[in-house]
Amino acid sequence: PCPVVEAEGFSKEGGGQFTSTYYRLEGADTYYRPVYTSLGGNEPLTNGTDFVLFTGERWIMSYKDLFPGLKDVTDKEKLAPFFSQKFHGNFTSYNAVYESEPVYITKILELDADDKASPLSIRWRNFSSDTASIQQLHTGLQKDFLDTKF
Repeated sequence: PCPVVEAEGFSKEGGGQFTSTYYRLEGADTYYRPVYTSLGGNEPLTNGTDFVLFTGERWIMSYKDLFPGLKDVTDKEKLAPFFSQKFHGNFTSYNAVYESEPVYITKILELDADDKASPLSIRWRNFSSDTASIQQLHTGLQKDFLDTKF
């Protein structure tokens, strides 16, 4: 997997932008895929720290404030154990701003090695936990995906 990925054009709720550079979070993975964060070097963990991670079917873009389980986490060294040991795509309480198209095994077989375990070469859309929206995704009506990619 890539140690650094680049993204452009993703707006945050209430204004501002997601970072354009994401760094692989050392020692962290979800569903055998790396977790990426906006923290590079010695940057401190804040409520606005951005994350890109895999939820078992899709990649999401989110930030620390949208993960209630990270509310009291102030040390970035505690992020890796949270994502690797406590995070579950269906049972962990979280919210996201963007989600990728589904990453199914048939899609993975079409991608090269760098893309298989990273958020590269996939389309993104605004996140919705709405059942109708998720059903729309599964039926292939993906007109609301953004052209913006990693």
